Amino acid sequence: MGASSGLGAALGLKHRERGDGVVALGRRGTRLAQLGDISNAYPGTWESVAADLTDPQGFTSCVERASTCDRVYLCAASNGDVEETMNLNFIVQARLAVALDRPGLRLVVISSLAAKVVFKEMPHYCASKAALEHWIAGHRQGASASIIVVRPGQFDSEFHTGPRDLRIERLPHERASEVARVADGRSEGTVTLGGLRDRVAAAVAGAIGPVNARRVL
Repeated sequence: MGASSGLGAALGLKHRERGDGVVALGRRGTRLAQLGDISNAYPGTWESVAADLTDPQGFTSCVERASTCDRVYLCAASNGDVEETMNLNFIVQARLAVALDRPGLRLVVISSLAAKVVFKEMPHYCASKAALEHWIAGHRQGASASIIVVRPGQFDSEFHTGPRDLRIERLPHERASEVARVADGRSEGTVTLGGLRDRVAAAVAGAIGPVNARRVL
C-alpha cells in the first residue's frame, strides 16, 4: 500500500521482477497503471487498485484485495498537518493491521528513524511514527500475522520533493531490495537500515530515549 511512488513503487517492481503476483494499492490510479505497463517485461503479474486509505470505501477496497496476499507492505505516509499525518501514518495503519490479521500473513510496516529521533522540521511525522511503533509492539503480542517493522533510512522520493514525473531510475530500487530481503529473512522484530549513523542513532535512542536531531538523517 502506497505503491504509486517511492519505496512502495520500487517494492512492487522488485516483487514482479522476482515473479510474484503484485496487488499495487495507492491513490494515483494513472501512476499505478504506468508502473504496471513499465514492468510488463517481468514474469510476475500486476494488478492496480486505486484507493484512498483515509476514505471508508477506499479502506474497505484495500482490505478486500489485500486479504488474498501473503505479504503486505504498509508504505503510505504523509507529512501534512497533525490530523492528516496522524490519521494516515498511525490510525489507518493500525486499523489495517487489525483488519488484515490472519495466520500466514507477513505484514511489513514501513516506519522511520523519526520514531526514535526527534526532527524539529517534522514533529507531526515523528509523533505518528513513534505512535505506530509503540502500538505495533503491543498489538503483535496477540497477533496471528507475522509483523516486521522496517526503518528504511533516507532515500530520494516524492515524500521529500513533492509530486513529480515518473522516472523509474529515480525510484529507490536498492533500498527496496534491502527491505524485501529483511522481509524474506525475518518473521518479527524491528530493523533499521540506512547508514551507520542511522543505526547508531536508533541504538542510542533505544537506550536513553528519544534524541534530538538538527536535520533529517
